[in-house]
Amino acid sequence: MMDAMIIPAAVMLDLLVGDPRFALHPVRLIGNLIGIIERACRTITGDGYCSGLLCTFISLLTVSPFVTGIVIAAEAFDHRIALALSCVLIYFCISAKDLWRHAMDVSRRLSENDLHGARERVSMIVGRDTNILNEHGVVRACVESVAENSVDGIISPIMFAALGFYLFDLSGAVAVAYLFKTASTLDSMIGYKNEKYLRFGWSAARFDDVLNYIPARIGLLLISLAAIPLRQSFVGALKIGWRDSGHHSSPNSGYPEAAFAGALRVRIGGPTCYKGVWADYPYIGEDTVTLAVDTIYKSCMLMLFSTILTCASCTAIVSLLK
Repeated sequence: MMDAMIIPAAVMLDLLVGDPRFALHPVRLIGNLIGIIERACRTITGDGYCSGLLCTFISLLTVSPFVTGIVIAAEAFDHRIALALSCVLIYFCISAKDLWRHAMDVSRRLSENDLHGARERVSMIVGRDTNILNEHGVVRACVESVAENSVDGIISPIMFAALGFYLFDLSGAVAVAYLFKTASTLDSMIGYKNEKYLRFGWSAARFDDVLNYIPARIGLLLISLAAIPLRQSFVGALKIGWRDSGHHSSPNSGYPEAAFAGALRVRIGGPTCYKGVWADYPYIGEDTVTLAVDTIYKSCMLMLFSTILTCASCTAIVSLLK
């Protein structure tokens, strides 16, 4: 089925072009919209759980139907236009190339003995205090970010696009992909456990957890399989992924992080500082191999092969079942 090729086409577009920076980027527009809705909800209904739930509900109910309507309108005009539009819209939901660029930029700075620059670069993809990190800490933070974002930035949007296509065709692929992307953006904007968002962002954070629940666990298997052609540890990824997935504050992030640690035979996690406060997180994995600058490249390759495997698997399944 040719229409199912929008998913590998979107992934290929991301791997070749990456995530462009421009004012009308759909995810940036979603973020702007969420900001407007947040302010309106706080003004009208306050800062509690119900206000946050309303913000989440309105955001989801606005974005997904809007992009669906665009694809349906294009379909009424010309199927080829709808096909191309769907491909581009799904492409904006995937961030493999962008993640690769950020991580490899950190690696390049470390290779040039520019620890200050590496700290600045890694601060763009992690939330911890990076100004106190040594080289080992920068590598650890970067590998953890690549692992975690492999699910919510790559595996999940591909899976949701495939699910939407299977259930509803082109418009459904875009609708479900943007339902997930809006939820993910909500979580990144208001899903914090601080005084401002503890209650208001609760529903956004929980909904994002629900959506990532199955992809994170399937991702454990996909990451383990992706380790095989890279001559990394398939058994280690499965073993550590299953054993240490609970060593994380998130119900989902522990799965990809533990799978990466097992595949690369390294130890990540452990005590982490956020805004001057140390959190005593447990370690993930075993330090069979010491974290080094080249670990970042290995993690990026594992992310890349996981992306390709996810794309191929989802496309094959949809093509067979549709």
